[in-house]
Amino acid sequence: MIRDRGAPEKKSAKDYLHYQLIMKQPLFFKYLCTLFLTVLAASVVSQEVKISESEGLELYKKSKELYMDYEKNHGGWVQTQNVNMHYLQWGKENSIPFIWAIGTYSSAYELSATSSDLVEAGLRVIAVDYYGHGPTEIPEHDVSIYHAADDIATLMDSLGIEKAYIGGWSRGGYVATAFYSEYPDKVMGLVLGDGGLVHIQSDLDSKTDNEILDKYSSSHFPKIEPGDSEYLLFYNHVKIWPAGPPAVYLDLFSKIRQEKNGNWIFNLDRLRQWLGEGSREQHLESARRPSRAPMFQRSLFALNPQIIYRNLNVPVLVFDPVSENDPFPMTKYARDLKERYGNLVTHKIYENTGHGFFLEKPEQFVKDVVKFVSR
Repeated sequence: MIRDRGAPEKKSAKDYLHYQLIMKQPLFFKYLCTLFLTVLAASVVSQEVKISESEGLELYKKSKELYMDYEKNHGGWVQTQNVNMHYLQWGKENSIPFIWAIGTYSSAYELSATSSDLVEAGLRVIAVDYYGHGPTEIPEHDVSIYHAADDIATLMDSLGIEKAYIGGWSRGGYVATAFYSEYPDKVMGLVLGDGGLVHIQSDLDSKTDNEILDKYSSSHFPKIEPGDSEYLLFYNHVKIWPAGPPAVYLDLFSKIRQEKNGNWIFNLDRLRQWLGEGSREQHLESARRPSRAPMFQRSLFALNPQIIYRNLNVPVLVFDPVSENDPFPMTKYARDLKERYGNLVTHKIYENTGHGFFLEKPEQFVKDVVKFVSR
């Protein structure tokens, strides 16, 4: 049963801390936006934050403690045929399941800021970290976006979930589309957040090289120097990115890795290489010669939503943020889908909103998801 939203119940001091630092802390949204969104990232990479080593150490200890506590309460793992996959979960087991595939370079923590309100409305929220995202490792064998869909099916089986609302942001929208292609009987409805409707290869073929790089390249993310310890890596990070309270670093800790040589690294660089986006040149090569791209990237480019949704029979909510120089225009595709399937499709346009629409307008996002599921 979907309920009206209200202030989340605060069951403990740490729950209250989480609510105050995340749900009521505008800086968290700023941090997530600058970390996840390529448009905003470029504007902060040259700003070095002045923070002493003693201040950094204290912030590291508090942040790590909060991260470990959050993982204890909400983190989970499932062994699939492809990988040991991490996920975060909020809500009661008997609530309506809402499974979310994250955006590229993000983590399951992208939903932590809206999870309380979604749970209060009657949802069981599960956000998954597919390959190389969050603490989930990159498989040693080749995998595609359809393998990620298989992993979500395995997760559902392990949790005893027969059907769920399946959603995703950006690349995660394509994971949701792939899931519907392979497991339509497990889908109660779809929530596509600025992804999952455009045939990317057709879009790439219509663009010049510079347009491809401006739209898709992630090469402007700053490189975080490795550290001899987890703390030094953390400190190198907070000197570059905007500083904030401990809760804003939950996502960061999920992406920290220790390599075999003992160095601690921030996983973005390795993930970019694996996706075929390690440099502007590599990204352009993948786009122009997709047959040579890594399998995961190649399968994304090849996925054709117009074919997958040719016989749509579940409700779909499409989030369509629109802004000047919209990096991911999908209005035409959403309107075509609605014209074909009528009331089965809900098309929500967010005017003057960037790619990270649910971070910029979290209350509207929750309201629209709850209204959609209520139908």
